[in-house]
Amino acid sequence: MTEADRAAERRREQRAAELPPGMGKINASKDVCDKGGHPLSGANLILVTDKDGGVHRLCRECHRDQVRRASSLRRELARAASA
Repeated sequence: MTEADRAAERRREQRAAELPPGMGKINASKDVCDKGGHPLSGANLILVTDKDGGVHRLCRECHRDQVRRASSLRRELARAASA
């Protein structure tokens, strides 16, 4: 285990220790996304702030796939409506 891995593990443990029990604590300790197993760190991490000021983490790869699927579906619906 490298020093960077040990530091990342310590950060995950600190985040988890600071949160009350529940889904927030479970989700904060995750270091890979549930859908594709991509890392939730570095260039693959998107931080989004909602209207209430809450911060959410998104996997860039999975978000990109979701946008592609939605665009494809919109194009198919537009073609079907014009046919």
